[in-house]
Parts: sequence; C-alpha cells; structure tokens
Amino acid sequence: MNKYVLEVIASQLCNVARNVPGRLVLLSMFILPLVACSGDSGSQEPPQLPGLSYTVGGTVSGLEGRDLILQNNAGDDLEITVDGTFTFAMSLSDGENYAVTIQTQPINQSQTCTVSNNTGTILTSDVTNITITCSTNSYLVQGTVSGMTGNATI
Repeated sequence: MNKYVLEVIASQLCNVARNVPGRLVLLSMFILPLVACSGDSGSQEPPQLPGLSYTVGGTVSGLEGRDLILQNNAGDDLEITVDGTFTFAMSLSDGENYAVTIQTQPINQSQTCTVSNNTGTILTSDVTNITITCSTNSYLVQGTVSGMTGNATI
C-alpha cells in the first residue's frame, strides 16, 4: 500500500472520529494514536505520516568519459561511471527540496554533460525523472600550409 493511500485512510479515520462522538471507542483507543489527526477537519491535504523518506535519481546517457560527479543539495556526491540509472544515497522527506547539479564534468574523454528536471520538491514519491545527457565535445581545427611541393598529403 503506498503512502498516499495510507494518508487518505488516516485522514478519513480522523474525520469519522471527529464526527461520530462516543461510538468509536475502539477506533480512538487503538487506531487513532497511530495516525496524526489535525484539528482542521476541512483540510484538503492528507496528514503526513512521520518517518517516510524518498530517493532522488534518474538516468544518465551518452557518458563515455569517467569521473562524472553529481551533487544533490550541494552535498551527497555521487560518482557516475556508466550510462544507466542512478540514485543518491541520502533520502529526503516529503516536502523537502532537491537540487541536482553536476559538480565535475567527465574526464578522459572531452565531454560536457547537462542536467534537466533537476530541481523540485518531494511530493509523496521517489524522484526518478532527472536526466543527465552527455555529449562529446568537438573542436574545429584550421590552419594554412605553405611551402608544400609535390604529391604530399596532410
């Protein structure tokens, strides 16, 4: 059962307990202490359940170099060595912000990586849609050759 379903059930139990006094002794003694009922019965948001945390991650594509290092919230460094999925080690609680950046571009292959969907707020689920896209840098080399004779090639 996911967190949202549990929150909806907890919210409904709180509303029932508020609206039916004296009839739910068993409910109030055993179940309600397990959920946090807010005082506002008109609230549209389900109550938050303590202790739940969520991961932040996504996918990397085009990586050919090595030592790509990502950061979340200016910490929680994560070294990426191959294309595929990634997940930061530190989990975040519901309502916390995340901001994924590239701390170090890949080396050993001249590449530039960009990140998209990299900021937001945790909303009752893991973040899996951060995209890191790497591309190999290319450089134009130009010059002039003079004094060449015969059938020489460059």
